[in-house]
Amino acid sequence: MPYISVPGPDHFKFTNNFASIGLGFGAALGFARARRDAATVLLGGDGGFMMTIGELETVVREDLPLIIVVINDCAYGAELIF
Repeated sequence: MPYISVPGPDHFKFTNNFASIGLGFGAALGFARARRDAATVLLGGDGGFMMTIGELETVVREDLPLIIVVINDCAYGAELIF
């Protein structure tokens, strides 16, 4: 997936703030809930997905237009806390 086209800058959110893990799924749920007229795509790592996998039930129950792509980046446990 070399390129992803989006209609405008307000249609792309990058949730890598504060080197957090698992923030993307919750954010994607909110975006999907707010914009039911368009599909939301979550592109996340395996560690973050593992922490929030229970929210799959919410996606199904709420029938949210959410596409989830999980990437095994082989870096779980690589977070550094200072």
